[in-house]
Amino acid sequence: MSGIGEKTLSIRILNSSNHVVTSNYAVTNPTCTFEILKATLTITPTKLWKTYGEEDGVLTYLVSGLKKNDTTQVINGVLARDLGEVVDTYEFSVNNLSADHYNFVLVQNAPKFEIRKKSITVTYNLLDSYTYGDTITKAPTVSEGLLLGHTIVIEDDLSNAGTYVINPHIYDSLNNNVTSNYLITNNGFVLVINTKELIITSESKSKYYGEDDPLIGYTVSGYVNGESNLVMGNISRVEGELAGSYNILIDSLDLQSTNYHLTLVPNTFTINQKSISFTFNSNTYIYQGKVFNIVLSSTELLPTDTITILNNTFVDAGTYQLQVKITNGLVDVTSSYLINNDSLVFTITPKVIGSVLWSYDNILATATSPDLVLGEEFSYENKR
Repeated sequence: MSGIGEKTLSIRILNSSNHVVTSNYAVTNPTCTFEILKATLTITPTKLWKTYGEEDGVLTYLVSGLKKNDTTQVINGVLARDLGEVVDTYEFSVNNLSADHYNFVLVQNAPKFEIRKKSITVTYNLLDSYTYGDTITKAPTVSEGLLLGHTIVIEDDLSNAGTYVINPHIYDSLNNNVTSNYLITNNGFVLVINTKELIITSESKSKYYGEDDPLIGYTVSGYVNGESNLVMGNISRVEGELAGSYNILIDSLDLQSTNYHLTLVPNTFTINQKSISFTFNSNTYIYQGKVFNIVLSSTELLPTDTITILNNTFVDAGTYQLQVKITNGLVDVTSSYLINNDSLVFTITPKVIGSVLWSYDNILATATSPDLVLGEEFSYENKR
């Protein structure tokens, strides 16, 4: 008995001479009905992957479960898989396989068919670094491996200063993003756009000691892309109020863009010495045999500053020049004044002795005068 399907067996009774004697019997169940089922062939796929963009080709497989002398020649059709051409895994299908006496199943825990990424190497045609405002042409190329009709582009916005990790994108002819189907072997090109220099040129300014600082003007050059007025605030300088030169500073300027950095053309702010002349508390000093209590004043002296005379030790008649020190609290500010030294010259004039009184004792003569300074007396020459 052969074939697949429902079968019926009928009983036939033979005697020893091999003659049919069935009719001599009353058989209560002379027939038997049963079904011959198809055998099951187990399919184990052997072609398990391809590279994106390639044809599947023939999906090969191994077969187990053939009966008798059957070979794979009894199998018609091909092993198939789920539809799809992007990088992913796909289930195999035996639905397209057929054979007269067999059913088909995939091996238990059957592997999936895999589409793997296609490797390409990109030539970025970019420099490692640029300066803000430079023209950057984004034109990457692929020497080989890019599928026909596919294009590679750089979509990063490279309009501002910063560090960029470039990861290009690939599109097919229908403008579908197919980047995930490629393995870019040199992905992650690092490009730096440096900030553009803005040059700050300040005015040369000065003042005299004790005055308020004037406003220091400045100009800005170096803008690109039609930009302007991105620097706000005022120029400053190194702190200090004594006469001298102080470097100009731009720390207080507010740069309202991260695409620029400021560079100052070196310049200084000058505090000039303040001219000063002095007035004595007396117009004349007549010899008194002691140091005079000299008090100096000046209309040019700042209200916060104080004059100290350093060398007021003069007693004898003569012309002298005072030396002074000017302080502001504990700070010596003398060097911040341009002192008129002539105004520090004074004269101690000789004291006039208007009358001399003589007295005689026998042959001894003695002279006195009310004009002599206390404690001083005449001495005599040729005294006899």
